[in-house]
Amino acid sequence: MTDWAVVFADILASFKVKYKDARGNPDLRAEILAQVKVQILQDPQAKMPTTIFPEKNL
Repeated sequence: MTDWAVVFADILASFKVKYKDARGNPDLRAEILAQVKVQILQDPQAKMPTTIFPEKNL
């Protein structure tokens, strides 16, 4: 089994600066997190049974 944060490290890294720059703007941060979620769930690896996602927020 593989932790989702390891599998999608590239996607997470691509949004890291954008998320940090949005400090103090909760609406923009929520939008960025939604974009991250969409991008991760569209990735073929998201459908692999060996990828473990947290139960919350799926």
